[in-house]
Amino acid sequence: MKEFLETSLNDQLFLCEKSLKMEPNKAQIKELCELAFLLEDIQENFTLSAENQVLLTRFLKKIANQVYILDKIFYFYSLYKLPQEFYKATSDSVGRATYNVNIDINIMRLQMREGMVHGSSEDEYFFTRGDSGLVRGMNNLLDHNNEMDILVPAFYTVLNYLQAMVEYLKTEPKLYRDKATDLAVKCLNIVKRFVEKEGMAVQLDSNPQLNLFLISTIKYCEDYSKKEINFIRKEVNNLEDIKSIVKKIWGYFSLINVDFEYFKDKFPDDFWNVLIDKYSDFKFIEKVIVLRNCSAILKHENNVELTNLRIPVVEEYEINEWFTMDNYFKDYGKHNATELTEEDKQKILNYNDEELREAVAQIIINIDKSIVDREKVKPHGVYEISDMELPIKKVGTNKVNYLCMPFKSGQEIKKKVTEDVTYQVYRPFANFGNKAVVVFVSPCEGTEPFYNAIKRATANLNWTIHTLMGDNLMKLLKYNSVI
Repeated sequence: MKEFLETSLNDQLFLCEKSLKMEPNKAQIKELCELAFLLEDIQENFTLSAENQVLLTRFLKKIANQVYILDKIFYFYSLYKLPQEFYKATSDSVGRATYNVNIDINIMRLQMREGMVHGSSEDEYFFTRGDSGLVRGMNNLLDHNNEMDILVPAFYTVLNYLQAMVEYLKTEPKLYRDKATDLAVKCLNIVKRFVEKEGMAVQLDSNPQLNLFLISTIKYCEDYSKKEINFIRKEVNNLEDIKSIVKKIWGYFSLINVDFEYFKDKFPDDFWNVLIDKYSDFKFIEKVIVLRNCSAILKHENNVELTNLRIPVVEEYEINEWFTMDNYFKDYGKHNATELTEEDKQKILNYNDEELREAVAQIIINIDKSIVDREKVKPHGVYEISDMELPIKKVGTNKVNYLCMPFKSGQEIKKKVTEDVTYQVYRPFANFGNKAVVVFVSPCEGTEPFYNAIKRATANLNWTIHTLMGDNLMKLLKYNSVI
């Protein structure tokens, strides 16, 4: 199954790369968002090479930026129009309206998950028009309509928006926490109204895909709020009752969150006996959902090392040849003949991370000292890019780059720096792209695989990476009388 996942995902990535070279239409935006959700599963749950981790982060940002087309979103006009579209609802008008709304919801879900909700007008409108448009439109529809072919697509849509609110509340920072909380409560009340609508119980019994999506969304809310929600029946449908293979794929996907034991017992058999033969006939999004189901099985089996993924490079990198070590590290190049004693070496090897940053900060030149002083003592956590990030400019330009300096002290690395550390070296490129210049600092020497990995990244990806390690670092510190 893992080989199938890698091969199929590479095919999807190839198609995606082609569509990213132009402005996507609505159908392509829908596909790109679903693929991005799969890639986030991969990023969170699978082991990739350090290079692929960075390339995947950049690829996801590229998708998120590419689908966020202001002219198409237009202040989330699709949400604003819902009351009007629902006023004289027909199955066709509701189908078109909810299609557009669901695409816009998924665009915003991707922005939330990628940490790209910063308070723009469009961000604001997603929440305000969720209230004035979606909530009002749904309540009006429930007040005046009892036709299931009209109510069902609307039901899917409010569940999707509720899911978006809870996803937002699980991210950082929560600029719209109060609005999202209020909207989640209002959407839950609307969901309750849908469930209690005459004829809906029969619909849920006969539509396992909808019922499983309902149960999955409610369970997602319960997991976040730590409160039980009792207005739905949580009995899981028998998936054998789903005759449509496409609906069954979606049913399995909801089942992951509803009853994983049932999912892992049933999905592999269906995959090997049915899905793998029909896979080539599926549409793009259906293929993505099959792969998301496969990824859940592989995660459960802890079969998560992906070595054959080909993540596209979606931006041009250029070696920043203007950057030279002697411009930013005092007397670099003059220190080579400095002699080291065993006492010198042991002193620096015994430095902890803070002491090492303090020592190196003393030899940094041509950068505002107040910035260096701030960066050398900043707190570190899961969101850090590197130990120090210092703004630098190429002479004669106003373009800002960032000198990013990951540190590994002798207390952290007992012998030599291994290839396992390369993601820490590469991570600045995930955040700054071509604006990153990395200098990796350690008093320890590197292993041959470590240096070879740096050479490959420099040669194949044009990432600007320098090292200040081992005796080279120690001699420079001693030459500058830091030790």
